Amino acid sequence: MHNRRLFFRNIAVLTAIGSAAAWLMYGTAFPGVSSVLFLWLFLALSAAFAVSHNAMDNLPVLPIKILAWIGGYWLIFSLYSFLLFLLFTVSFLLSFLSGMLPQWREWLPSFGICSLTAIVCLLLYGTYLALQIKIKNVIIPSAVITADIKLIFATDIHLGPLLSKKYSRRLVQQLNSLHGDIIIFGGDMIDGNLDFVLRDKSYAAFRRLEAPLGIYAVYGNHDYFFSDIQEEADAFSPIRFLRNEQLSVREDISLTGMDDYLHSRAKAVMAAAKTPLNILIDHEPLRIEEAYRRGYDLYLAGHTHGGQFFPATCVTNRLYTLNYGCRTFGPMTAVVSCGCGFWGMPFRLGTRAEILCITIKAQKD
Repeated sequence: MHNRRLFFRNIAVLTAIGSAAAWLMYGTAFPGVSSVLFLWLFLALSAAFAVSHNAMDNLPVLPIKILAWIGGYWLIFSLYSFLLFLLFTVSFLLSFLSGMLPQWREWLPSFGICSLTAIVCLLLYGTYLALQIKIKNVIIPSAVITADIKLIFATDIHLGPLLSKKYSRRLVQQLNSLHGDIIIFGGDMIDGNLDFVLRDKSYAAFRRLEAPLGIYAVYGNHDYFFSDIQEEADAFSPIRFLRNEQLSVREDISLTGMDDYLHSRAKAVMAAAKTPLNILIDHEPLRIEEAYRRGYDLYLAGHTHGGQFFPATCVTNRLYTLNYGCRTFGPMTAVVSCGCGFWGMPFRLGTRAEILCITIKAQKD
């Protein structure tokens, strides 16, 4: 818990640096913003994100939600403003060295207007990508099953101050409308604080989920933050959470759920069952090749968010064997979803919130 609080304090410090850079840049372009009052306002907004997380147990639900939304937007505003500040600094140095400072000063208001307009447009577009969940259809042929099966895969829900009751009701309605044979959650049902989710009652909508072959989930890293995982499982009933467990969902199909890699003592993937088709759920896509070697036919994971937004997308692409999408590893198909929720800020760029509708089609002889 101490490390998590320190993490959010560090985020606040970095956001303050970005905010100071934004104040300097916009203050130079717009003299009215250059006052110390605006600097203090920018710095105060930098603390909203950290306060919304570190004071979650001490404040009522509504103030936490307000702080989380303000802090999330300000975090992304500060990040992109800082990136523009780097361009601003380079342009200043080039103008200084080339003796074109007078022209540079004339250009500043236009730069400021364009920068603010671009960031506001990005925030609006990124909010749309984060909140409007797309249904992505995936078809996988199989010669070993007797009949088609439709899997609905949703991961990284992140229920909390940003994604609460209204979101969960809409999500459950979407999931049920797909009429899947089985619904699978790939971890991170909550953003990290189960007590907040219980107070907000955003979990309640999940009790209306319906799937004839069952509803299953694995735990993600966020499910372990400030939470009792058994209490979480009880709250989200009828979802069955699998922790290094294997079961048969149909005569010809087995499902294996691995506990979160970072929090499980059992790191190794158990051998696939003797059923014709074997599916493995793993929150973090860290055991893809091992799953292939252990005889699985379909591997499902999330966690990465596909990077969620640029430039983080460039980082996650290098961290994982498969950051997002579908790829075959021998006879096994691996599917990594970017998730239907988000972390930290109601914003995506370069990715989009999604639910996967995976149809495994029986191949007729």
